[in-house]
Amino acid sequence: MLTEEPTYDVLKAENEFLRARVVELERALGECEELTEHERRVPYRKIFDALPVSLGVYRRDGLNVAMNASSLELIGGVREDIIGKFNIVSDPSSITAGFVQNFERAAEQGKKITMPPCAYDTTGSSLATVDERVVWTETTYVPIHGDKGVEFLVECNVDVTDRQRTQRALEEKHALIQTLIDNAPMSIFASNLEGQVTLVNRRCAEALRIPPQEILGKTARELLPPEMARTSIAQDLEVIEKQAAIEWEQEQMLADRPGDLILTKFPLRDASNRINGVCGISIDVTERKRAEADNRRLQEEIIRIQEENLRALSTPLIPIADRVVVMPLIGSVNDARAQQVMETLLDGVTRHQATIAILDVTGVPIIDSHAADALLKAAQAVSLLGARIVITGIRPEIARTLVELGADLHGVVVLSTLKSAVAHALRGHIR
Repeated sequence: MLTEEPTYDVLKAENEFLRARVVELERALGECEELTEHERRVPYRKIFDALPVSLGVYRRDGLNVAMNASSLELIGGVREDIIGKFNIVSDPSSITAGFVQNFERAAEQGKKITMPPCAYDTTGSSLATVDERVVWTETTYVPIHGDKGVEFLVECNVDVTDRQRTQRALEEKHALIQTLIDNAPMSIFASNLEGQVTLVNRRCAEALRIPPQEILGKTARELLPPEMARTSIAQDLEVIEKQAAIEWEQEQMLADRPGDLILTKFPLRDASNRINGVCGISIDVTERKRAEADNRRLQEEIIRIQEENLRALSTPLIPIADRVVVMPLIGSVNDARAQQVMETLLDGVTRHQATIAILDVTGVPIIDSHAADALLKAAQAVSLLGARIVITGIRPEIARTLVELGADLHGVVVLSTLKSAVAHALRGHIR
């Protein structure tokens, strides 16, 4: 059986390949000769595979030529389908996440490049993996130089997935807290032991008329007028000293208007229960206090009107004829009511230009000496206005009190019943 003779070009290509292979083997042999006997015995391959750091080795053109166990475990990679087959520069996930850009930079600049934490999603990757996952790594590319410049690049990946998840959880928690306090109907703020603001909500920033981002890190002396700053600092020191919440009620200018605030400050503690700051919650109670004052005024006005109505009912003055008025009294008469009787009688006599005023005490069960004396003075005062006073319905108990007082009833007409007093007044009026 005849075979076709190889052409010149084929032989030439094979010779060039063999020469390059010889050069490579000679260089490797030279490197081995440079190693000491102890170094030649080091199992570098095993060490590479056993390192707890994710390592991968790529040719300058991006082809993967080695990947240790930690790297394969990190991405869930299949060794036989990655080494010698996976090319980083054409991998969609590596391009999207910025790995290829930094790979090329390290190769071109000939120095190591460290990327910030970055996510790698195997879902859209050309990597052969056992499942789909997202890992966060802090990746460094280290160029390995040869005779022709950078020939390989070592990819060192520090797994920061858990750290990033924790950081993301903290950021989400902080965002939730910030949303809650920003929508709270009160000013909320916190500062560290150096007095620097570490937290502020939207309402507090609006009260200060300073954007929140410009408040953080500032102290009371930088944010408040001198007197207010001194007060705030003194309050913080008191809270820290007493290690307890303290409440103050204070007046303060709010948006160019005076206002009333209830301020509560309490110590903040770290995980070791050590005080590491102070938090303040300020509630504007101006409208509430104004409403309370209005309610008090309204209540006082209602009480005043009720008292006036009760006085009018307790000492009614009734005009029964031209220039004749009658005041029927019911119930006990004390000093205050006796004084009211005098005021009402005098006012009624003047207003109605009465010449006769009838004071009926039929409904009064008992009267003390002070009240009796006041009633007699009322009768005398009516007489001074030119009117005659007629008292009716005096009970035995009241008569005894008047006698014991030695009351002077001169000028006072005393009749037994209101009916007789009315008849007397009308007869006198007709005449």
